[in-house]
Amino acid sequence: ELSRRTTLTPEQRAAELGAVLPPSPHLPDSVRLRQTSWAEYSALGWLFGTARCIELFRGDSGGPYPRSLGELKAWSLRDTTSSYGCASQLTRSTRDPALTFLTPADARVLRYTPPAGAVGPYRTSPFTLEIEAIWDTAQHLRGRPGVRNFLLDSAGNVHFTDEQRRVTMRDPVLPPCDPPEILKAVPECAVSYPARLRWNAFPLPSVSMYMPGSVRQGEELSALLMYSPVYPIDSVVRVTIDWGDNASGVLKEVSSVSERSYGTHHDWNRRISHAYRAPGSYRLEATFTTRNGDTWKASGTVAVTSSGH
Repeated sequence: ELSRRTTLTPEQRAAELGAVLPPSPHLPDSVRLRQTSWAEYSALGWLFGTARCIELFRGDSGGPYPRSLGELKAWSLRDTTSSYGCASQLTRSTRDPALTFLTPADARVLRYTPPAGAVGPYRTSPFTLEIEAIWDTAQHLRGRPGVRNFLLDSAGNVHFTDEQRRVTMRDPVLPPCDPPEILKAVPECAVSYPARLRWNAFPLPSVSMYMPGSVRQGEELSALLMYSPVYPIDSVVRVTIDWGDNASGVLKEVSSVSERSYGTHHDWNRRISHAYRAPGSYRLEATFTTRNGDTWKASGTVAVTSSGH
């Protein structure tokens, strides 16, 4: 039975956890354990934050996953530079010492299942996270955002339930956030991160194109392409330029195999030029292909004016 009252005394709480409760920096334990403000705040942020913490544990080269939340917390306390202390506030639970921890509010159980089998570097692999609110049957807690339970499945979907039970794969899935980079409080939504972004733990390569907004017909347009890799696998092997000039149908491929696009400074920069034969508005697009097979794009628009103006 995973139900308990939030009004336990510090001594009762310590007996349940098998440890001395850490003091609250803001409130005495006697006040903190009686108050139910945790029920007013969604645990969804803890779900995504823990997923990011798990990826930080792996490091920038995508090492092994933590075997348990206990290992994650121990690393978080030991290597604060890399972890930012992301799991330092988790508290071990006596319910399931191997896989179950309590969030800092002492009102939610957190469960983690690492991926099975080999994992690939630089990308996320399937793992699951579950957050379940542990509360009594007091009616005033029903319907509060903090008692909603979540399950992050191995495909990255977030299942939820408002019932007082664990989430299952049969429960509905949160809709994606719109725009996707914003985590809304009400209504709750799921932030979608590409596997390469690893729950926003490590950056993606960046690409950019700098050029004038207009040029005259027949004159050379000069554009600067800039590409910043993150890992050696991001080394550029091919850059294709689509000038958007249907009249000439020009496609220019810039080979960079001989360049050290991942070296001392890592960045790949190149100036390119093109002359448009007819006035109009044109969209340029540069596609960077890496040795890992990923593609990254940069684009821009230029207005070509008549040579007589």
